[in-house]
Order: sequence, then C-alpha cells, then structure tokens
Amino acid sequence: MSVEQFGDLSAQAVRERRSAIFKGLRVVDLGIGLPPALISKYMAELGATVTVTPPAGDPTSESYPAYGAWRSKHEIVASSLDVDARLADADVCILGGEDFPDVYPLRDAGALAKKYPRLVVLEIEAYPKG
Repeated sequence: MSVEQFGDLSAQAVRERRSAIFKGLRVVDLGIGLPPALISKYMAELGATVTVTPPAGDPTSESYPAYGAWRSKHEIVASSLDVDARLADADVCILGGEDFPDVYPLRDAGALAKKYPRLVVLEIEAYPKG
C-alpha cells in the first residue's frame, strides 16, 4: 500500500489500516531461523495472529542476538502439545528456513496439506538446492 492510496489520512490512520490487512488471519510458524521469524513478524504487524513454536524449539534463537526483536507483540507462543490443534484452526503455516545438518523439519509440507486441506503452507528454502 502506498501513501497515495490513503489520500489525506493521517499517518496514524494509515498505520491503523495497515495493521488490519491480515486481521483475523491465523498463522502457525514452525520455521527455523531468520526468514520465518521475519515473515511471521511482518504478518503479525499487518494484523495476523501468529503462533510460534517455543523459542527453545528453534536452534537459531540463541545464535542471533536480535532474534527476540523480530518477534512481535501479536504473537502467541504455543506449547508443542497444542500445535496440532492450532494447525487445525489455522489459515497459514510457515515451514522451513535455514538449513542445519542436525536439525530436521518439525513437519512435512505435503503431509500438512493432506491432513489440513484448507491450510496454506508456506515452505521457505534458505538456500537453493543444487
């Protein structure tokens, strides 16, 4: 959205409209590393309710000093026990991120798509394969 689209609205009114773009959208972030963290942060800033895995579940959370700053106040930290329940109610799931040899993905995108047909699965690849 550009400022021109809002005409004579104040800066505060523009911020309020932008924060309502994804209002009502439920997102579950199961990604690893910075790319999923940034995507979920931006979605939360645009009004989505974002559920993230516990910080201890992402091995990169301790590696990056500013990691916590990327998490938004609109996010809800879920325990690993209620992730499946949240996925059943979610609109979007974020998977993938940075590649670490000793870290395996929490979920498979294809399996999620079959189990939850209405769920939009965003699988991020940090580096192209090949």
